[in-house]
Amino acid sequence: MSKRQESSWQKLKRYTLNLFLVLAVGLVSMTAIYALCFNKEDAFIAGYKPYVISSDSMAPIYRKNSIVLVKQGNFKTIKTGEMIAFKAQELEGKPAFHRVVAVTPEGVVTKGDANKIRDAHLVTDKTYLGHEVWHTNIAVTLLPLLKTPKGIIYLIVLPIILMILLSQTLKIIMRERRSKQLELADSLEENSLEGE
Repeated sequence: MSKRQESSWQKLKRYTLNLFLVLAVGLVSMTAIYALCFNKEDAFIAGYKPYVISSDSMAPIYRKNSIVLVKQGNFKTIKTGEMIAFKAQELEGKPAFHRVVAVTPEGVVTKGDANKIRDAHLVTDKTYLGHEVWHTNIAVTLLPLLKTPKGIIYLIVLPIILMILLSQTLKIIMRERRSKQLELADSLEENSLEGE
């Protein structure tokens, strides 16, 4: 494989991951707005809802502040080994995200990958929220930074300023290139007229 193909592949991979991150952030925002407007904490949009992992109970694969996209599903189709979101009694009904370790007639047994013991309560059809369809650890370092003024400046304000400066610089370069091309075309035309 040539360097050009490798760099193209890496570029495509980076763009794809960034696209998914932007979509996940957009979905988080839309879900938050919907939940606030309609007073629904468990609001799903088109059957999907993003969650931010709030602890290291699923480390190392799902680290704290990872973004997980959960799809609503049928409780009866849950299988052992799946990653599911549910309302955890230990968290006073707030969402948790753990792996299914057993499916019983009474409910589903879950456990965090980094936890030594299984969760105390079974997940039932009333507490089940959905299963994972996608996740990213890209936000692991970004989300804590966004909680600080310095992080907001570095991650939001500076990139916007840099984008504005870059676009203005590109406009200037393009304008100068066009004017040089016009000057060159004019001088070529003058030279051809003088030669006649």
